[in-house]
Amino acid sequence: MLEIECYFNPKKPGLLLYLRYGEGLAGIEDSEDWVFSSTVGDKEVPPHLREEIEATGHAFQHVRGPD
Repeated sequence: MLEIECYFNPKKPGLLLYLRYGEGLAGIEDSEDWVFSSTVGDKEVPPHLREEIEATGHAFQHVRGPD
């Protein structure tokens, strides 16, 4: 099972960053702005994001906020 860290950026509402557990934020633009949210299992993210994380170590997801 792949463990994934989830981050949010208060300056970029609606955007989540997923990283392979332990990868860290090195190489991520504006890394100082990303805030750790949680660690999740790979079954908790959509398959296309899991594939991207496995290939590159990270993935971004646009999410919709409350109306």
